[in-house]
Amino acid sequence: MGDVLSGTSITPPDANFSISGLQTLDKQIKFLLSASELAQLGANTFKLTSSEGSSNFAITVNPALPKLAISPIPIAIPPNNTPYKFIVGLGNQDNIDHTITLSTADTSIAQLKSTTVNIAAGSTEVTTEITGKTGGVTSLSASSPGLQSIAIPVYVTADFAGINIARAFNLGVTLESIVVPPSTPTSLSLQSPLVGVARGSLITGIAPNALSIGSGPTSVIVSGMGLENVTGVEIVPSTGLTLGSITTATNGKSVSIPITVAQDAPTTLRQLILNGINKPYFSAEPGQDRLSITLPVPIITSVDPLFGVLGTNNIPFIVRGKNLDGIQSIQFSPAGGITVGASPVISATGDAASTSIQIAADATIGDRVVTVTTSGGTSSATLDVSNTFRVVNEITQIVSPVSAPILGLLMQQGAGTGTELPVSAYSLPVGVSIGSVVSSISPNAKSIGDSFTLTLTGSQLEGVTSVQISPSDGLTIATPSPSADGKSVNVAVSIAMTAPQTIRHVTALAGSKSIPFSTTEAGQFQVTSKLPSIDSVDPLYLVIGGGQTTLTVRGVNFQNVQQVSSVPPNGLTIGSLPVVNGEGTALTVGIEAASNATPGARTLVVTTFAGQTLSAPNVSNTITLISTAGSVITPISSPLLGVNKLDDTTGTTSTDFGPFIAPSLGVVLQDGATPPPVVLPIITLNPNLGVTYGRVAFSATVDTPILGSSGTLIVTGSELSGVNKFTVSPADGITLGGTVTVSADGKQASVPISFASNATVGTHKIALFSNTVQVPFSGAGSDRFFLAVGLPHIDSLDSILIHKGESIILTIRGQNLTAVSSVVIEPAADVSVVSLPVVNASGTEITVSLTAPTGAVTGARVVRVVTPAGVTDAVASPNNTLTILQ
Repeated sequence: MGDVLSGTSITPPDANFSISGLQTLDKQIKFLLSASELAQLGANTFKLTSSEGSSNFAITVNPALPKLAISPIPIAIPPNNTPYKFIVGLGNQDNIDHTITLSTADTSIAQLKSTTVNIAAGSTEVTTEITGKTGGVTSLSASSPGLQSIAIPVYVTADFAGINIARAFNLGVTLESIVVPPSTPTSLSLQSPLVGVARGSLITGIAPNALSIGSGPTSVIVSGMGLENVTGVEIVPSTGLTLGSITTATNGKSVSIPITVAQDAPTTLRQLILNGINKPYFSAEPGQDRLSITLPVPIITSVDPLFGVLGTNNIPFIVRGKNLDGIQSIQFSPAGGITVGASPVISATGDAASTSIQIAADATIGDRVVTVTTSGGTSSATLDVSNTFRVVNEITQIVSPVSAPILGLLMQQGAGTGTELPVSAYSLPVGVSIGSVVSSISPNAKSIGDSFTLTLTGSQLEGVTSVQISPSDGLTIATPSPSADGKSVNVAVSIAMTAPQTIRHVTALAGSKSIPFSTTEAGQFQVTSKLPSIDSVDPLYLVIGGGQTTLTVRGVNFQNVQQVSSVPPNGLTIGSLPVVNGEGTALTVGIEAASNATPGARTLVVTTFAGQTLSAPNVSNTITLISTAGSVITPISSPLLGVNKLDDTTGTTSTDFGPFIAPSLGVVLQDGATPPPVVLPIITLNPNLGVTYGRVAFSATVDTPILGSSGTLIVTGSELSGVNKFTVSPADGITLGGTVTVSADGKQASVPISFASNATVGTHKIALFSNTVQVPFSGAGSDRFFLAVGLPHIDSLDSILIHKGESIILTIRGQNLTAVSSVVIEPAADVSVVSLPVVNASGTEITVSLTAPTGAVTGARVVRVVTPAGVTDAVASPNNTLTILQ
């Protein structure tokens, strides 16, 4: 806000900030601002420039929101009423305090010392305690305002050491002695495979070691030694599992058992126990007798949009499919140049996940495979029409989605014609329940500020005494009223305007007993933002074949807009990237009527994550297509209007009513003659196109950009033959050689450069001159390089093992890891990096998520870290080796 701001431009402090959607008025400026991971924290100064002069203003950049973490995972403790310590942490430091709420699902199994802990600004972890009460399995949940909640399993068992094992790094011992060196070179290996000594009967593995809910019967093979006398198998806990008859191999090395997993089976880690005359059958290594029950592997059926333009920010991105509940991340492969937004938001129906993406201006054009990761695994990484996203230079035409109704088949019997009935090719899920069960809730989504009646449908619900929605922030829930037949329960719910817009879980209680839901999705309830509403559109008339113009839609609740569409859509093309103002009250988007479009009215519909505006036509949401533009009259504003009502009894006395305020009035004059054509504003979109004349620089590189080193600063470009001077800023501790060398073809200029040990670490800007005339660079950011403390180096990994079908969080410790751009696995086959790397403030630790498919090839992989200064060692060593196990 200010004065004389019309025509003002904004200059960011450096290339780590991107400005788009700039709108300037006389007293107000609006724009979209994004900051890269390398942006400097704290106050950053921006410059306003116009013909009247210049001014500065500051914007404060806060750290990225941290992620909650609990260590160790899982927690396993004995039922001895003794407190055991565990750590609650944040993924990175923050500049504000965080109060974290802790809870266990069943306090009769495990109790916490405190239900809240505080992590002060600048800190990343705090230690608290948990006590095992009785044997069993429960869960530990952690939540904090503004952060994504997490939950981990807690096992209270006498055999807790087999579940919770602390592994130490490889230990080496060197004995000093005076020996005569050998006369010939000898090759020695400092590594050996794991060596174990076993006696008697034991378990060496389970395949597969993970089963999804609703699957089976699946033949699970238990491998080991001395298993020929096994007579039975049990799984603890056994909830939701059905075991068939076992088959024992004659050589005693395996036992197979068919296992069926119920749809409502808890997704937890189970222990497989063999029974027989040689009982107990111990596990050769920790975890080799464990079976995971997981959610089904997610399946992607479509993505929207299918295309993205280079250099575009904040693109709403939707993945549709199956088994998306509990989604952890959305990935693109290859990932270079595409940044995915915060945690995806699941739709109320559970079949769509929404986030936002931004595409760098220098991203590689071509197809990317989209995958999603849940606790059930990662969707297919094979490129097909359902999971393909393409990066392009420009979008020339947008075709509205084409959908067909459900197709049914009718089989005629005999010669009669009969009545044709539509038959769906799909059936609803069929289930059998015993006792009380909730099959659905209605509604399963509501907006903030709503008060409504929540209805739970099922069987034997007459005993319901209370209904809970977790988390309960911003919700007020009344006492429920069960129906007489026990088939439904009604409860009044109010949602505050400040309620967090998240997915919640509904729980029905009969006393202290929880009534199960028929499916995991049946108990989900989503709090959404308010539905959007349109107040007006501008322009009201659109000339057919008149080219593209800007459509302005005004209303409320336009935040998180997905698209603007028309009803009917025929002949009207609307851009896919609407720009919304900060208050969510107005949006702009390109619109064009095709030359063969049919004249007439179209209803505009705005769709957001919360829903869409009314599709019924009215004066607020209608735009009319016309063949020829008439004379456009500037809107006419009249003074306040009042109405005099005469009193019939006197004939002279009157009473004033009003004033009545009318909206701005516009008039379009039509006459019999064809009016002259009117020139309308046309926006022409084109890809990034540059035309140069004279000297221009394209890119700049330094071969060794680390403190205490010397190298060569090289600039590529065109017609650089006259360049005779380089400068670098900030220049502290940086020395440039006196002579500039230019190649014979004028396409490269270079100069020696050296860095002192106290030079400024970070991004440096390069300028080059021909005498006193500065040579411009062709692209934003192409005139910069990053100076690092030193080459990156890996000291250790945690964990050093990953099993097939497993997802882990890998911690990489080392030096000079600041400004990490990516983590790569070599060879890359069978291990996927599914998250962006997160580095701590000191540049000594990186965390990144990895996943290995069930069909992965076992063996060692080398982990490498990529920074602007270089890449860590490609030679395998104990410090950088990750091993895939069965």
